[in-house]
Amino acid sequence: MSNPPRKIRFIINPKSGIGKQKIVERRIETHLDKAAFDYEICYTQAKAHAIELSREAAQMGYAAVIAVGGDGTVNEVAQALLHTQTAMGIIPAGSGNGLARFMKISLNVRKALLLINRYQVKTIDTGTINGRVFVSIAGVGFDAYVAERFSQVKTRGFWSYAKIAFMEYIRYNPKRFKIYVNERIIKTKSFMICVANSDQFGFNTRISPTSIIDDGLLNLCIIRKPLIYYAAFVIPFIFVGLAHKTPFIRIFKTTDARIIQQKNNIAHIDGDEIDLGKELEVKVVPSSLRLIC
Repeated sequence: MSNPPRKIRFIINPKSGIGKQKIVERRIETHLDKAAFDYEICYTQAKAHAIELSREAAQMGYAAVIAVGGDGTVNEVAQALLHTQTAMGIIPAGSGNGLARFMKISLNVRKALLLINRYQVKTIDTGTINGRVFVSIAGVGFDAYVAERFSQVKTRGFWSYAKIAFMEYIRYNPKRFKIYVNERIIKTKSFMICVANSDQFGFNTRISPTSIIDDGLLNLCIIRKPLIYYAAFVIPFIFVGLAHKTPFIRIFKTTDARIIQQKNNIAHIDGDEIDLGKELEVKVVPSSLRLIC
């Protein structure tokens, strides 16, 4: 006798990214294996609604919740599924799609659905920053500043992000930090501080190429600002996964860290800006999330 179909819930963020989520419902009907899955589709109606919908699915014993959106949607779904038997799947429909790119989940909806059909589950780490969950990258400094600006524009996608990053790069000044990591105290004036579980913000900007998502460690990346004429040489290293080979990035593998800002600068969690205060406590949460990948 064949196994009964797995119950799964698709959670679609209708406002995410560049509009790809509008075709997902049709693709699900065409490409999802109906013999293997009994599915339903829910649409988020407000920020944090995906947390509620995912928690409900986990409590009802669903096999998986599929996040259809960007890294913000993925983050909300993950928050609710930590330490449960309900796996998370991803149909990338955001702008950067950092975790999906890192895990080699296709940006093509049909191919992403075929991956779900195969239903291979991997247990991965997550992290917390001041108790707030992140799956891919959290941080403070220039990346958080750009995330805040990017959230305010109507036009999404890589070129919109790149334009903001370039314009703000010229006028953004590095900030002072004190960092406690691996029994060391580091005082630094840095462009940004990233705590990475995956290798990138999204758009294949691979700021932490040595990240391993199931090693029980996070990468603490301390990044100096290259002068503008050096930046043109450094940027290609970031996109080909060699950022750690440049003299502008120091990476520490760690289970926890403490970051103290001289001023209360905006932070970001998986690309969404957030005010976390001047002191940031970072911890890895090993083997905490089941992911279809």
